[in-house]
Order: sequence, then C-alpha cells, then structure tokens
Amino acid sequence: MNNIGDIIKLERLKQQIKQTQLAKGICSTSYLSKIENNTTTASDEVINLLLQKLNIELSDQEKNEEAFIEEIRAISKRARIYRESKFIEEKINELQYMKNIYRKTTFLELQLLIFRLTLFFEDKERSTFYLDYLEQEKENFTPNQQFLFLQCKAIFHHTYADIHQALTYFKEALVISDDIVLEGWERADHQYMLAIAYNSCDEVINTIEYGKLSLKYFQRAFIINRTIDCYLLIGIAYKKGNNLEEALKSYELALKMTNETRMLEEVELLKGVIYQNLGSLSSHLQPEKVIPYYKKSLSYKQKANNKLVTIFSIVIEYAKYEQWDKVTYWIDQGFAVIKSAPEAHPKYTHHLKVYQDLADYQYITEEVGVAAINYFDGIQDLRHCLKYSGWLANGFKARGKYKLASIYFQMSQKYLLKRMNIEYIGDL
Repeated sequence: MNNIGDIIKLERLKQQIKQTQLAKGICSTSYLSKIENNTTTASDEVINLLLQKLNIELSDQEKNEEAFIEEIRAISKRARIYRESKFIEEKINELQYMKNIYRKTTFLELQLLIFRLTLFFEDKERSTFYLDYLEQEKENFTPNQQFLFLQCKAIFHHTYADIHQALTYFKEALVISDDIVLEGWERADHQYMLAIAYNSCDEVINTIEYGKLSLKYFQRAFIINRTIDCYLLIGIAYKKGNNLEEALKSYELALKMTNETRMLEEVELLKGVIYQNLGSLSSHLQPEKVIPYYKKSLSYKQKANNKLVTIFSIVIEYAKYEQWDKVTYWIDQGFAVIKSAPEAHPKYTHHLKVYQDLADYQYITEEVGVAAINYFDGIQDLRHCLKYSGWLANGFKARGKYKLASIYFQMSQKYLLKRMNIEYIGDL
C-alpha cells in the first residue's frame, strides 16, 4: 500500500491542524483517520481535496523506489561521517518537502533520515516534532529502523534532556545491532557515540574501550576527521582517569593529523577542540599554558556554543586564582555571545551567573544557586549539581548560616552518592 495517508498525516501535524478541521466539508473525522492510517483506499476526489486544503502537491518527479532508498542511505552516510553543515542543511530543505508516493517503509526511512539530520543542528523544536511523530510510528519500523530511531532518541536526550537516559537508548540500540546487518562505518559511528555517552556519565573504562573500537575502523578506512574525533575522546577519558601522559599522547596525535591535512572542511573547528583540551590538560601539567591554549582555541571557533565552551573554561581558570576582574571580563564576553545567539545552550547562562556571583560576592546567592541546581538536575548533570550545592553550603557556612549550610551539604552528599550510583552511604 502506498503512503498517501502518511503524507497527509505528517503534513497535518506540521501545520498543527486537528483532524476535525481538516476533515470538515470533505469527509468524516473517522474516515480521515482511516486514510491517515492507510486502512482504507479513498477516492481521488477526497485525496485531492485533502491535499488542496493542506496546500501541498504530490511530486510529479518519478523516482525508482529502490534507487531512492540507495540515495537516502548515501545521504545518511555522507552526513554522519563528514558532518558538512552546508550539505546537511541543503538535504534537510530538499527532503522535507519531498512528496513522492512510496511504500510506508520507505516513507519512514525518509522521515528517520530527516530526524537524524535535524540533530546536527541544535534545532530543538524541529527535532522534537520528528521525535514525537516517529514515536507514534515505531511499531511499523524494520529492525534497522528501530536501531536508527533508538540512536536518534539517544542523541536527542544527550543534547537536550538526560545523559543517563541517552546512554540507555544507545545501549538498547547496541543490542539490536547484534542482530542486523550494519556497514562498518555505521557500527563504528555507533561505537563512537556510545563512547561519548559513557564519557558524559564519567564511565572512563567504557569510554576508552568503545572509543578504541571506533578508532580502529576509522583509522583503517582513512576517515581522517573521525579518527581525530576518536583520539580526542580517548584523550578526554584518559584525563578523567588521571592518566595524563596517555591523554597528552592522544591530543598530540589529533593535532598532528589536523596539521597534516587540508582536506577537511572542519579542520579549523577540530583545532579549536584540540587546543581546548590541551588547555584543560595543561592545568595539571603546565598551568602557565592553560590560558594561551584556551585563547588559541577560541580563535578557531565560529559557532556560539563552541565559543561558550572556551569562554566558560577561561572563566573557571581565572576564578581558580581569584582574578575576579578577569573573571568579570570573560563573563561579559560570554553573555555578549549568548545575547547575539538564540541557539546558545541555556546551561551557559546558569554557569556564568554562578561565577558572576563568585566574582561579585565570593559566594553563590541562593536564588542563582538553586536555579542552576534545578536546571542541571533536570538534565541529569550530576557533576554540576554536586559542585554548586557544595559551593552553596560552603557559602552559607562561611557567613554563619549553619541551618542552610546543613541543608545544602546534605544535598551535595545526595548528588555525590547518586553520581557514584550508590544509594546508601554505608556502601562507600
């Protein structure tokens, strides 16, 4: 059966039109529901009236269905391996308006690809639409589509919601991957994303294990940008595990590769990430190099959220030495970026407000601290919940407000145990 009902349903949802509104004057609401669910074959007259009301035209460009599936998969491969922003944006704009009549499986393949492409841009509204729509259709997925949907859900939750839930979805997708046929790059790509999720949850050993599995494929396939990604991620994990020499080796290998290639569109971005991590590592090895590395990192960055990563790192470094004038200067730089960029991640507003309090008062006010803790609790960023509740407690204690200090010390202990995945302190 063709997917005309799916096209009508998807377009209706995009335009936020209720079934009763669309059906009015054309057919009953129950009949429209059957059309959208592809459980009846409506007359051409009814279909045309529905399409006219939605102001859409079916594509008059005939495409062989099998060739179209191959085209979808080729787009997916190029986008996911090379992540070229211009290419991805062009394909989203092209594919989301495609109204060809195909089997439902092919239609869902297309919508999954569009969902995956939206996740390359921090466009939460559009990604949420496709997440909600595809959630309703998951019973119709093939096993490969189930895998891709779980992977997309994991990326969505990692970006916007809950890093621990993201890890769960990545692991569920990994289980499915054992029973389906995946190309080598798809498996390596998933291993890399799984390593990213493990890193976000501070699981160092698993990060290194899956990072190295991904590295093995990308290195052998001479996919330079993804090889660099893997070296960076492995370096970050080694640093978390306090293996600083191995971390430095990984970063230096990544930098060497970027200096030796001119083939990458994103080479400047990669250098920015590498110098960011060299700056972070230098705080343990050569503190005098931290700020120069961060400033060099910033010089390579264009996007707001990438800039904010480094600006916040500079704020932290100056705060460490209580250089409050410089802290204030860089906080102002951060807020200027946020003001000019609607896509700026809200976490940076909370971070900068916390450090603004430290610069102004040398403690965190309860209003700012609680707002930050509530936000980071909502996205399950337990590290910052622990950090900021501890700072609140210390601030209240220093000012003799012992009852409030006790409340926030208990809160910080709760986050510490939760972060260690322990329910009872006696299990330490």
